[in-house]
Amino acid sequence: MINREFKAGKNSHIVELKITGYDEPNNGRELWIADLFIDNRPANNLFKDGWNRLNFKLNEFTFSTADESFVFIPAEGTSLLINTNTLEVHYPEAIGLSTIHFSGNCFYNRKLVIAYTHFFTVYNPDFRDLQQYEFNKHSLIRFTCVGGLFITELKNYEDNSIFKEQFLLF
Repeated sequence: MINREFKAGKNSHIVELKITGYDEPNNGRELWIADLFIDNRPANNLFKDGWNRLNFKLNEFTFSTADESFVFIPAEGTSLLINTNTLEVHYPEAIGLSTIHFSGNCFYNRKLVIAYTHFFTVYNPDFRDLQQYEFNKHSLIRFTCVGGLFITELKNYEDNSIFKEQFLLF
């Protein structure tokens, strides 16, 4: 079972994410229903089009940076990155059917790394810059972030071999 409540912002505004239910809008597309609060006030209006559904696979989900200055909300489609000091909201590029492809996320300094089954993205909120890195002919099995490295375990489509690859996050 996943954690159902997340909270961050120890030196600034408090951002809370509460998973309140489950939704399956069609054909096995599993989603979590969530409510967002900022300083104990409802903030679901920050979800694009009011769609307060989260990607289902949250086992490798990291809610906040170590210093709690940013929080990540893995909403289906368009996720949110909130600066808890300024309440500035970033919407990293939308990924279609993200609940199927989302594998997890991590932070490196102020950068957000989002892992999907066939690629990963690095979003820099300082420059509103998103870089995408493809796993050509490979599928992500698992990943970890260690210091400035994004370490992956990948499966080759052609021969089903499994190997590790490292990416330097600069």
